[in-house]
Amino acid sequence: MKTRIHLLAATAVLLLFAASASPQQKPGAGKAAWQPVGLSGGGAMFAPAISPADPKLMMINCDMSGAYITTDGGQNWKMIHLSQLRSSTRCKPAFHPTDTNIIYAAQGWQQGMKISKDGGEKWEGVGNLPGEPIGEIAIDPGNPGLMLTGVEEDVYRSADAGKNWSRCEGPRGTAIAFHFDQTSPVDRRACLAATSEGIWRSDDGGKKWARKTTGIPGNEFYSFTGGSNAKAKLIVLYCTVPSKEESGKLAGGIYRSLDRGESWQPVMNKGLNLETKAFDQWA
Repeated sequence: MKTRIHLLAATAVLLLFAASASPQQKPGAGKAAWQPVGLSGGGAMFAPAISPADPKLMMINCDMSGAYITTDGGQNWKMIHLSQLRSSTRCKPAFHPTDTNIIYAAQGWQQGMKISKDGGEKWEGVGNLPGEPIGEIAIDPGNPGLMLTGVEEDVYRSADAGKNWSRCEGPRGTAIAFHFDQTSPVDRRACLAATSEGIWRSDDGGKKWARKTTGIPGNEFYSFTGGSNAKAKLIVLYCTVPSKEESGKLAGGIYRSLDRGESWQPVMNKGLNLETKAFDQWA
């Protein structure tokens, strides 16, 4: 007990000394480049999502069970009532590409998926997923009825806006992210699915899949993202894998594909700028 009291007393003395030694900061001096906006306290925040139809409409989840929504770009947040939606730290919500009223989200605590048809006020269960979505709930921007998500170690597909789901044959591992190639025909949509164990592509809207990891070392994946532009006929994919030193050189890290995942090239040494004239059309 005496030791504990001595430690507390010493800590108090150090704090008092530090306070007296530090000069008082003048009002307005040293203004921070970053300032807190909206939520604070009560746990960490996960899985932020922004509506493609309205960038001021966003959602975020807290690891203390609260799911939050904002309609003014994060200046003010409202917690969705627990009876309507429980937060998930493992899956990003998904906004309809054109209708701001429609939002999909994982019902936390392994309770499946929910949908809101009034901008996040009320939520109801949707679909027949066997568990909580993982990674993200992906919606094809050019065909909102086509959706992909992960559950446990599998990838699931819906062709009717989430009403019915079926397990995809091929992709295995914990889902990370997905991409719908907008340069491909709607009736034969090319889809990319990335998991912790690999990257797969489907050329028929998610019915059949093939692994696409040529050029990438190992079988462990950290992250994945993609962008495609139908007008420019351009698709760009990025992924990250574990990095390590081999014979004095860096192996792994960030890889890029410009051919729908058929081949991948490391971009750790050249940076992330695309060295192609097609990129000029992206803007």
